[in-house]
Amino acid sequence: MAAIGWVFAAWKSAMAGHEHYEEGKLYPYLEARWGLSCDALRAGHHTLSELEAGVHAAIEREDREALHATLGAHHDALMEHLEIEETFVIPALLALSPDEFRRYANSGIRSLLADLHERG
Repeated sequence: MAAIGWVFAAWKSAMAGHEHYEEGKLYPYLEARWGLSCDALRAGHHTLSELEAGVHAAIEREDREALHATLGAHHDALMEHLEIEETFVIPALLALSPDEFRRYANSGIRSLLADLHERG
């Protein structure tokens, strides 16, 4: 079980940076640019974090049944989160012109939001 815990922890550590990027730049930009609500996506990150704690607790207790259940719940929550992203985020990004996407990719969120505010 320790190996599962190590792999899961390493993966979740990498995902933390991804989630930080989404919540710090991507979601605020999409909300300002397209008027999308990313609340469900933020809630998904919160749910995944709570389920992560359950996975670690099951590993610590060496409870295989609880581990199976919590990994399954984490998987289901992740699939739901990804479905929302595929439905809303990907089309919103693809709707950007190449120049606008390049600006998004190469600029900080403060600058992006200021530009959107100026364009009003």
